[in-house]
Amino acid sequence: MGKQIILWGGWYGSNNVGDQSLLLAITDLLGAAYPDARFTILTANPDHVHSYTSRDSKFDIHAINTRKEFQRVVRAFKECDLFIFGGAVPFFEQVSQILAMLVLTILARLFRVPYFLWSVSSQQVKSKFTKKIFGWVLKGACGITYRDEFTRQLFLDCGLSAEKMTVGGDSAILLRTDPADSVLNLLERSGWRPGDRLLAALTPRTLRPFDGEAETHYTPQTPQQFQKEIDAYSAVLDWLWENGYQPIFVPMNTVAPDDDRISCHKIMANARYGNFALLIDEEIYPRAASAIYRHCRVSMVSRVHGSIMSFKANCPVVMYAFDLKHIGIMREMGLSDAIFYPEENDASQAIEIMSKLLMNEKETHARLATNLEEYSEKSMIPVRQALNILKSKSI
Repeated sequence: MGKQIILWGGWYGSNNVGDQSLLLAITDLLGAAYPDARFTILTANPDHVHSYTSRDSKFDIHAINTRKEFQRVVRAFKECDLFIFGGAVPFFEQVSQILAMLVLTILARLFRVPYFLWSVSSQQVKSKFTKKIFGWVLKGACGITYRDEFTRQLFLDCGLSAEKMTVGGDSAILLRTDPADSVLNLLERSGWRPGDRLLAALTPRTLRPFDGEAETHYTPQTPQQFQKEIDAYSAVLDWLWENGYQPIFVPMNTVAPDDDRISCHKIMANARYGNFALLIDEEIYPRAASAIYRHCRVSMVSRVHGSIMSFKANCPVVMYAFDLKHIGIMREMGLSDAIFYPEENDASQAIEIMSKLLMNEKETHARLATNLEEYSEKSMIPVRQALNILKSKSI
């Protein structure tokens, strides 16, 4: 029988390109070493997991509804060789998430299943009680890799020693992606033709408290903060058009309430040249995302995996950093100078960053290529650790 591997982070059933990319990347990487492995995904949306893994993966991937199929969850742990936390942001203060983490950790310990934290990230955690729970979870892990310095500091605050954890890159950077030519039809459906203006990608984020997104692993924006995002993107769109570029919106999610097209349409209505902007008005598959950015000369993003897919495509990226994990991922990728801080600056600063990236294109692309090589190696750290755990369990 092949290896039995369980993955959970809380978001693998999401319609978000980033979370899908992580699941596909992790199963690709482990499946390359264990082609007959069986992957069990714990999720609140198993049907959606089945829909995209059956389309985009050749491995044996099954999904269980964590809440409604608890007996199946227990059986999966009885047969499990490795339980993997994360790939994304499982550490944040939400009661249901904390309870799920507790129950799954108890099952792993009960059935003596080694569990491993795969380049996890976190939100700000203030509660001492929550930190105690996280500390208990962390101290039982057979390996801990984290994605950014903010998460490292949280783990230290939870009582974990620095020697027990290692920084690891986001595995989506290692995802096998489609060639650039594969998305030409998609771009043409959006209104662009080869030979037209050079493309510049815009990936905003719709995150308003009244959409019900206040309980996610993002800190929701206030109405004023959301409007500031609209205004900043509008200014950048206008600058791009005035300087000969074709702005194109690249949404990472097209399902309500987490539909990035809501922001896209607001920006288009707000900008002077918004009617000239293009929009990819359809779902983007994870393996196609980086291919889209490969056609673009520059991007501005409000999604972590928008920045990762742009970086992977060697497309210079400006991060609209309204959350800690935006800052963390850019710093880890060596792109600190391309972070736009909306709380501290106005849109002119974002335009200045973008202008510098475009003015020094040769230098920018060379730096991105070097950084990508280094970050890809960092992203192999959790892969090697997970494979070592699986190998040791076979001995």
